[in-house]
Amino acid sequence: TAWLELLTTEVRPEVERHRDVLADRIAPHARRDDRVGLCWLPDGEQAYREAVRLHTTTAATPEELHQLGHELIDRLRDEYRDLGGRVLGTTGVDDIFQRLRAAPELRFGSAGEIRHAAEVALGRAQAAVGGWVATPPTIACTVREIPAVEAPESTIAYYQPPSLDGTRPGQYFVNTHDPTTRPRFEAEALAFHEAV
Repeated sequence: TAWLELLTTEVRPEVERHRDVLADRIAPHARRDDRVGLCWLPDGEQAYREAVRLHTTTAATPEELHQLGHELIDRLRDEYRDLGGRVLGTTGVDDIFQRLRAAPELRFGSAGEIRHAAEVALGRAQAAVGGWVATPPTIACTVREIPAVEAPESTIAYYQPPSLDGTRPGQYFVNTHDPTTRPRFEAEALAFHEAV
């Protein structure tokens, strides 16, 4: 009853007020939908170049980075064709992606398989980290399953840092709900990314 009262008397009116401010005071002054992006602002091109420099820490121009992206995609297509031919029996990029999206044999069969794959991948990541970073983490990371009550609406995995005093290790949470929707081929990259 108390929550319903709070929702009715405070939360909903504030959300409505926020909506009205957006609609009545901000939207009339916003740029049109065909004018999104920094390039439409005064000095927008320079602001974009500065943002690129800040976020990439390189002297590369946006155009150079765009071209680099195209080159990387082309190289990845060649890798897909090579791997697809060896592993999936097809070299067609569209066929490869379709198989990756739909083939049941590329999915997990149980929650236990997901957890085991995460633990194996985390072990490999922890063993490799010393070759990639100068100061490897000293606090351990453990694998945990996302709680069942949270799992159906949660992401596939996430990381929770260790406690500041080091008494609780970092925790790599994996979603074991509905394992047949979880691809096996993502498990290692996901563990490396999230946990290490």
